Amino acid sequence: MPRLFNLLLLVVLLWLGGFVWFTRDVMEMPLGDIRNPPPHAAGIVVLTGGRERVPAGFDLLAAGAADRLLVSGVDPHIDKLTLLQKILPPGHPARSKSSCCITLGAMAEDTTGNAIETAAWVEKYALQSLILVTANYHMRRSLVEFRQEMPHITLTPFAVQPEYVHVAEWWQYPGTASVLVHEYNKLLLAYAKACLTPLLGHAT
Repeated sequence: MPRLFNLLLLVVLLWLGGFVWFTRDVMEMPLGDIRNPPPHAAGIVVLTGGRERVPAGFDLLAAGAADRLLVSGVDPHIDKLTLLQKILPPGHPARSKSSCCITLGAMAEDTTGNAIETAAWVEKYALQSLILVTANYHMRRSLVEFRQEMPHITLTPFAVQPEYVHVAEWWQYPGTASVLVHEYNKLLLAYAKACLTPLLGHAT
């Protein structure tokens, strides 16, 4: 019984230590700045899930940060024209690129699905580099998932800060704390999957 208790205590302490690292990683993650865009890439992929993400992707496209844009995880009932009218103000430069350079992906339902959907898009257009746009708390897991699915692609993170996630003082906001705990647990699963996949593949 004492051994079991010690083992459980060790697991809890490791989890807590990892969570402290994760929250600090999120707090210290540089946020993307459209006034100082990242080096030019072949494509931009935006992972839906927050109001700040899609406009940031369109702004990057308009700024010439990449030649193509994929919005992954879009509601299948929303068409491109409706999305542009909802997100972009009249006269936004990205509107002129809607037919040639913007793709809406409606197949993904989670981050793994985003990676799979993006991999198909990358293969279709023979892209070699991507700017990845998502929330700062979601970026670490997204990079793990995308690198597992597309190890040959160069990924540049462009993190955004959601208004409703108060990362700097997360312990004072139960909603933010819940988001971070949930995301941290998913990150652990993503790391586990990334470690086990090569072993399972080798075993087969």
